[in-house]
Amino acid sequence: MVSCIRKIDLSSDCNSDDDAAVDCTEQWLPPAVFRLEAPRSFPEHFTAAFGTKIMALHPWESEMETPLVPKGLVPACDVRTRAVSFYPRPKGYLADPVYILIDNGVLALSSRTKRRRIAHTFSVDTAQPFTEWKCRGDWVLPFTGPAHFDRDLDAWVGLSGEPKTTGYVRALNVVSANPDDDSSDGRCFPSGKLCKERLFGGNPDERQVGASLVYMGGGSKFCLVQCFSVCIDDDEDTEEEEELGMERLQLYRFRFTTFSLKYDKKGDLTIGNSRQVRYYDVPDAATESVLRDIVAFWM
Repeated sequence: MVSCIRKIDLSSDCNSDDDAAVDCTEQWLPPAVFRLEAPRSFPEHFTAAFGTKIMALHPWESEMETPLVPKGLVPACDVRTRAVSFYPRPKGYLADPVYILIDNGVLALSSRTKRRRIAHTFSVDTAQPFTEWKCRGDWVLPFTGPAHFDRDLDAWVGLSGEPKTTGYVRALNVVSANPDDDSSDGRCFPSGKLCKERLFGGNPDERQVGASLVYMGGGSKFCLVQCFSVCIDDDEDTEEEEELGMERLQLYRFRFTTFSLKYDKKGDLTIGNSRQVRYYDVPDAATESVLRDIVAFWM
């Protein structure tokens, strides 16, 4: 199968803070800048882009193994120097992992093991040539998809992974990133706040397919890359389709929502009036299984 990498310039936005403005802001995705042959349905193995490096935890099944990657190690590719470095792989099979770049090359990993369902959060310093994953706590971060370290907020930021708060952004206080810090405070579940505004999930006419939160750097600026579908209505055929039990035709779209996070005067987390929205058509060749697991980076 072929995977495509596309580059999108958000600086030339067609902006709107109105979710209903889908028709006036719709655009085509830019052409792919890179295509590669790779197995699909493994988005959890793409971790993060930090600086000029992209780290990927490739599948460990025997049919996916390659002699170019030593067993038990993780490759990190530097897109500037074209060099490849190797770091130790966390032990065991990870179920629904959450990766966070903390700072200065320190990467955090939060996951449950698939067999024993034991929650753990780890950190590793990728700037050190010989390092190991260090357990930071016996808990899992309440995020879905990638999460990010925001220096201005001094918090880990990600999409809430709890069903009752789907569509909201959550910010958690950062625990110690020092792998030698074994204090009890660093082992406790971090406190945090939920954003006041809901970014998706409130429109009954839309069906949520997939979403990924991308950190855009200073000023606590983020981009929510979301895929959703809407039914194509045909008043003459709707009743007949319902009687025959036929599925209604779905139209898929990408929504890119950029916003900045801040704490208001009451200390609540908010995006204020910073939200800007643009839409793209989804290529016909894209399958829903791919659209459910969006992989996006800001570089």
